[in-house]
Amino acid sequence: MAPEAPGNLVALDVTADSAGFLCRVERYDPTDTSSAFLRVSWNAVARPPGYEPVAGGVVYVDVPLGFTHRIYEARPDTAGSSVVWTDTAFGDGLMLVATLPYGYALPSVHDAHPPPVAAKVHEGRMAIYWFHKERTRTDWRMEPVESGRISVLCSELNHEASRQDRPPPALPVEIVNHAASRHYPPGLRPDDEMIRFHDLCAWIGEQGGDEAQVSFTGVLLTFLAAADPISRWFQEYVAQRRIAVDDMLSSKGFASLESLKTLASSYTPSGATMRKKPWTPSAREVLIASDALAQRVGGEGSAIAIRHLMGAYCHFHYPNHEAQLRRWGFDLENWRSEYRKLLKTIVLSPAERAGWHGLFKDMGIVTEHEPRSPRQASETEAPRPAGWDIFIAHAGPDKATAEQLHDLLDSRGHRVFLDYRSLIPGQFWDVEIPRALQAARMVVVLIASTYESAHYLRDEVADAVNLARTTGSPSIVPVYIDGPLPQGTPLPYGLGRLQGIDARTLGGLGAVAERLHGILTNQPRT
Repeated sequence: MAPEAPGNLVALDVTADSAGFLCRVERYDPTDTSSAFLRVSWNAVARPPGYEPVAGGVVYVDVPLGFTHRIYEARPDTAGSSVVWTDTAFGDGLMLVATLPYGYALPSVHDAHPPPVAAKVHEGRMAIYWFHKERTRTDWRMEPVESGRISVLCSELNHEASRQDRPPPALPVEIVNHAASRHYPPGLRPDDEMIRFHDLCAWIGEQGGDEAQVSFTGVLLTFLAAADPISRWFQEYVAQRRIAVDDMLSSKGFASLESLKTLASSYTPSGATMRKKPWTPSAREVLIASDALAQRVGGEGSAIAIRHLMGAYCHFHYPNHEAQLRRWGFDLENWRSEYRKLLKTIVLSPAERAGWHGLFKDMGIVTEHEPRSPRQASETEAPRPAGWDIFIAHAGPDKATAEQLHDLLDSRGHRVFLDYRSLIPGQFWDVEIPRALQAARMVVVLIASTYESAHYLRDEVADAVNLARTTGSPSIVPVYIDGPLPQGTPLPYGLGRLQGIDARTLGGLGAVAERLHGILTNQPRT
């Protein structure tokens, strides 16, 4: 999903209390003189460069000059069993984000008016968002659910929302100079290889029979003519399948693949002025989708690269794009599967490799039995017999958060014990869990506002602390999921004296996993 570009942003952190529901409101509104737009990333798992976290990292926002930032508390209106929020859209629209209380969920897309754009699990809670063009009333119904159901409901909501035929909101990308040889939407940061690819694409579009330098089809044709590793892989992929390349070529005025390659070979980066407009709307959508993908899978410091542009074709399809690709003979499921194999063979940062792994796992094309990513050279020692790198202790309501952290750490090559993921049917949990605690190098204790009711979690923590005091191992790291607990909240067994990690301040679970990975990498094995 491409980042939204609203005129203002309102994020509601909703909690339940004896009086009903309370919202911690964080908002960005334009000043009277502002004509800029926010840039909000819904999919990023860690803070992209230049962005700041909102409401503990439920979204990240790039804020230009001319915006006010406020945080305050408010009670929403209620209408029967529904929560109601009314606000005003400024500029190009309002993005309204709501993070629901622990243990609550929106049952279906039909329980919100208007329907939300998307839903996701954020640190064990359901988060949803809307995009409004004017002053509007938003209402939704919440009901208590088991924590394990939240991720399922999010998937169902996203599936239903995709069928609502909501036209994508207009993005504030103004093509102000039709003679520019390179003009990117605000905030996009391509790497050098991507810039060279784009310049070649613009050259082909300028000389070919297209109305713009860069079009949806023109990018595919550039993949057929460029010499970078992703393009060479795509050329082999197309050659091995019955893709209607001639139809693609003729739609842009090329008689053959050879004529396209001849034109590409004549390109030199001369900086010559070009006459056509830089982007078609469809190409712009793909570029912004590739930016969203770079933020989701790339982690901190990621720039848009050719692999993200190819990934946008594999993953982010507007209906008309997908129909066109299928007419040309692309099997999108097979394409994604083969692209997954390619990404195993090219150089990726640890954060990006973990991000791609998580994305493909979400899409169901990574099996539970797929081999883990190879360890770094410093981690190639064999673990102790039956040893675990990390034992995750958590309360029942935090199961979804524990699963996300498990996957992030597992994709970095660590052996992670999570009870319902690691226990084999027929094993005695009261035997295997203490055994895993004794063998773990690190115990990560997830602490949320529900900690006081987590009786069995207390037992696990007590065992780990007693073991650490006696033998010096394992190390114990408290991770505060939704920020430090209120002052005076008792933490048993010495947890309050241990240095912990504040997930909200750090920027989300992706950043927590990276911090834990760094600790383990520098921690000698015993």
